[in-house]
Amino acid sequence: MSFKKDEPLNNTSVRINILMLKQNSQVFCFIFEYILKL
Repeated sequence: MSFKKDEPLNNTSVRINILMLKQNSQVFCFIFEYILKL
């Protein structure tokens, strides 16, 4: 894979990936707390 700094589409995909990671971490924390409460 080649990365170009001046490629806007690549930049937005990276931002979307970061957002997905944040959402996944929130879901994981929620599940973890749920398991702890059991």
